[in-house]
Amino acid sequence: MLTREAAWQDQRDLSRLCAEREADTIELFPWNGFYGHAALLKAVTGLAPDRPLCITLPHGVTYRGTPNQAETSADIATAYSYQREYDDALSRSGQRALIRGAAPFTYAPDLVGAVSGPRSGTLYFPSHSTRFSTAEAEYDIIADHLARLPAHFGPTRACCYYLDILRGHHRPFLERGIEVVSAGHQHDPLFLLRLWHLLSSHEHVMSNSHGTHMAYAMYTGCSFTYWSAGNLQCRTDPGYEDWVVYAPPSYSAIFETLFADGARRDDLAARRTALDFIGAARKLPIPLLRHALQSAERREVLRRSSAHR
Repeated sequence: MLTREAAWQDQRDLSRLCAEREADTIELFPWNGFYGHAALLKAVTGLAPDRPLCITLPHGVTYRGTPNQAETSADIATAYSYQREYDDALSRSGQRALIRGAAPFTYAPDLVGAVSGPRSGTLYFPSHSTRFSTAEAEYDIIADHLARLPAHFGPTRACCYYLDILRGHHRPFLERGIEVVSAGHQHDPLFLLRLWHLLSSHEHVMSNSHGTHMAYAMYTGCSFTYWSAGNLQCRTDPGYEDWVVYAPPSYSAIFETLFADGARRDDLAARRTALDFIGAARKLPIPLLRHALQSAERREVLRRSSAHR
């Protein structure tokens, strides 16, 4: 798969790494192809890469109190869930099969090996844009703050989403001598493995958002600091207002206590909570995961053949 050396080699040409590419997927549920989720699960279980997974996969941690409607309404017989509070909704109250597991990212070390080699410095994640929204912030102010971090936090790098690199949001970091890196395009099948290598090369992660990267960072052994600098504003395109995530009180309370503004967290309580977001304790042994995915395929074939009789 992707070695640490290759992941860092990719950073030498961000224009190529982040270039637009087509969503060329064979997946029954197209979101499975996002960020290489399906590719990673197939690789780690030895399943054929040219056959779709017959499940719905979450594309990331959802802090809205309910799973994405696309996942709950998909016409597929089996759902995959790693946020336990969403198990019932994803199974449609028991009306479809459910695989209770962990986020595909947790299988990255099974493919590329556990963290090895030196790790140092700080990786900063600016809140990222999407296809239907633009994250706008005072990136020059953020970059100035990062440039003034104490020496023991260095070297400092900014990990930017491909859309924000295409939109030029990374330039203030480069102008202040801060290296910019990226996990690549959302349709890149190596995205998660590249992100694993970037995170596991650092000791600290900072961000102006509580995103999936927070849990991933703590899973790889990094500390995490939420830092609200930069006056973040998200501009949503017309027609996509319902996609804006407003964290319910249950999540807001977690953010305000365990991941409060400016608090560097590297303790057991914060790590346990972050890892629970990605279902780390529910991670299935690889043979059981393979069996579950094969059972989902048989279930889907049977369902579709019955529907056409």
